Amino acid sequence: VVNKKVINTGDAGLTPEGFEFVLENTATGIKTVKTTTDGGFAFFTLTYFEEDAGVYSYKLYETNAGASNIIYDDTVHDIVVNVEIKYGWPTATVYIDGVQTETNFVMLNAVNVETSGIGEVTVPVMIEKIVDNINGGKAGPEEFKAVCENITTGEKTIHNFDEDGEDILMLSFGLEDAGQTYTYRIYELNEGREDVEYDDAVYELVVTVTLDGTYTLRADALFNGEEDHTYIATFENIVSGTVVVVEDLEDSDDSDAKEHEVPKTDDELMTKLWLYMMMMQASLAAMLIIGTRKKTYK
Repeated sequence: VVNKKVINTGDAGLTPEGFEFVLENTATGIKTVKTTTDGGFAFFTLTYFEEDAGVYSYKLYETNAGASNIIYDDTVHDIVVNVEIKYGWPTATVYIDGVQTETNFVMLNAVNVETSGIGEVTVPVMIEKIVDNINGGKAGPEEFKAVCENITTGEKTIHNFDEDGEDILMLSFGLEDAGQTYTYRIYELNEGREDVEYDDAVYELVVTVTLDGTYTLRADALFNGEEDHTYIATFENIVSGTVVVVEDLEDSDDSDAKEHEVPKTDDELMTKLWLYMMMMQASLAAMLIIGTRKKTYK
């Protein structure tokens, strides 16, 4: 006898009637199908005669009808019946999943779960962007992006930072993810800007989704190999002033050029100062020579 039980997590009001079970003879492949009646019972009767002495093996399981709102019981029971002739009468010894039963009347429980009340579970990940502008560099965190790559499925999503340098990745999981483990990598998108030193940090998040004994979805995560309930991925960039190319400024006025110039280094200033001093010395020598000549011809 199969005793069908149903657990309703929502308001669907699923009842145990109408579920199908199969008793399959593993030697012959013959299947006997029964549907649960009022109260959720399905009865299978095995009858043996004197000429049936021998060992018979069966499998008992539920038919998965594919209803999207039901978790079917996927248990497969192995049933072995050893028929012997004792004192001129057939006797049967029954084993269920390797354990001998005390009587030939056996009740097996099968539990189905109606899933309408099982919601999603979400893992939030905070991503932060820090921008250091040096040598006249001008960039805000909203100019940069981060990538969240699901290594397990190959899916990638790109996320923009806001003006405060923040964004939240919301990783959601449903009932179809129960029993699965997903590995994510979170890193900065390198867009090849010459004035930017990109952060090459890579964060790893491993999420395991389970359906617990109360039929509630759980998502347990490891962030960079550690158990933590706060997941923060921080990226820091250095932005330098852009060097001006002369040909790019042919059509620009001086004010535009000055806005883009990189501040001069100490070496450049020393070189210009040395040239200036040499020019001053040359001018002074010329003045002395001219003054002397004038004095000679008086």
